Amino acid sequence: MLSHLHIRNYAIIESAEIDLNPHLNVIIGETGAGKSILMGALNLVLGSRADTSVLMDKEEKCVVEAQVQISAYHLRDFFEENDLDYADTTIIRREINPKGKSRAFINDIPVTLDVLKALTSQLIDIHSQNENSDLLNEDFFIRILDKISNNSMLASYTHTYQEYQASKKQLKTFKDEAAAFAREYEFIKFQYEELDVLPLSVEQWKETEEELSILENAGTIRQNLQACTGLLSDQEINIEDLIAEIQKLLSPIAGFHSELQGAAEEIDEIQIRLRSLVRQFKSLLNNIDTDENRLQELSALQSSVNRLMQKHHVKDMEALIDLHRQLKDKLGKFSFSEETISALEEKVSHQLQLLRSAGEQITALRQACAQPFTTAISALLKDLGMPFARVELRFEITEQPCKDGFDRVTLLFAPNKGSQLQSLQHVGSGGEKSRLMLAIKSMVAKETALPTLIFDEIDTGISGEVALKTGELLRQISSDHQVITITHLPQVAAAGRQHFLVYKKHLEDKSVTRIDSLDAERTVTEIAKMLSGENPSQAALENARILLKRQ
Repeated sequence: MLSHLHIRNYAIIESAEIDLNPHLNVIIGETGAGKSILMGALNLVLGSRADTSVLMDKEEKCVVEAQVQISAYHLRDFFEENDLDYADTTIIRREINPKGKSRAFINDIPVTLDVLKALTSQLIDIHSQNENSDLLNEDFFIRILDKISNNSMLASYTHTYQEYQASKKQLKTFKDEAAAFAREYEFIKFQYEELDVLPLSVEQWKETEEELSILENAGTIRQNLQACTGLLSDQEINIEDLIAEIQKLLSPIAGFHSELQGAAEEIDEIQIRLRSLVRQFKSLLNNIDTDENRLQELSALQSSVNRLMQKHHVKDMEALIDLHRQLKDKLGKFSFSEETISALEEKVSHQLQLLRSAGEQITALRQACAQPFTTAISALLKDLGMPFARVELRFEITEQPCKDGFDRVTLLFAPNKGSQLQSLQHVGSGGEKSRLMLAIKSMVAKETALPTLIFDEIDTGISGEVALKTGELLRQISSDHQVITITHLPQVAAAGRQHFLVYKKHLEDKSVTRIDSLDAERTVTEIAKMLSGENPSQAALENARILLKRQ
């Protein structure tokens, strides 16, 4: 429930403070006084967008602040989910600074407009004559029927529907990928098989490169090794014999000096290492052959590797091996996708069956309460001066599920005796549609915990006894909900518990909008002005008192 509204520097409102009644609040004032500006400020705090054009003083920030009593509306979970401080009296504030930056706060904690709207949509509902387009909205009546029927199936249906949509999206993705992959499958297979004949490990390739290098240089290697073994041991004068001669010379004198002893030992080690090298060189000579066939085979392999590296724009065997692995994964994924697609198709089909079963029950609940609802609406319209009005909700069952079931619900309306039921696009004046919406809102109000309902000139196009009935209906709604209504009709205004006058005051350098809370005597005077003009007669004053007593 909205208990207090503070407005500063908004349009032509310098400053305004409004304390609201928990029941029926009536806002009156001449055309152009600023009632629409007041609604604009209220919409701002509910989350509508704005810019610096709303600033009266371009050097000061605009502030709109609402105090809302929320203790009865079970909102603690919302505050916890959004990391907000809960308070029974919650303060919602919007600020717009001179640079155009807008900020929103809930209990002094900055929030996004989405969070602000998510909260205020549970607290306040604004309806104006311009919003009668809701009557053409299929979702509007589905929401109403679900509220009235207390549709417990909807939460389960919504959960299944979300899973169904996710599965459908996943299935489409897999099918798209499979279709795209099928088109390139043969090419990928060719690339994979082309790489599959290579020595597909870095170690293998290193060994292959080394073998190729040896084969390419086998003649030079053999020639040089033979020369080395000759110098070491096979020639008439060789290193091994010379080392042996040095050993003979050092051996008899090594015991006379410690350094000579060390030198003799080093010569012995050199002799051992030389003999080992000779054996190694001779072994290599025995193992190195010029195998032309093998050379051609490995040369061809190296050419293939270089060609594939160039073809695939990679710089080494490691990258080529990684590409081979990727192609193998793609080929494996193709067969896996077929299995996955089949499983997903079964899952989507099962979820659709669940939705259809739940949808049938949801439709039955909605249809069961549709007739009593439209009958009650017709009865209310009779009280509002439309004795022959008829209303019908027409159901159409869709083939595919929607987020709230399989139903499309259209309101058909016949405002006059003998007229055919038709869509509101083709029938009904603005005043008739306003009364229809008021009747619907009053019915919904009985089924909802929405604390505050705001009607902006919803009584346009009516007068006399119908206006009195409209005021009575608003007052009935206000017994369970806070109602704020803007009206030009004295009969509707008289139904209020608390009255506010919006008027324009002309100062020396500017015009400003003021909002006064009216006491009982001023209420009589202002309603009398609505009846007879600026200087009401005694008869008008008495008539105003009678209207107020009647309510």
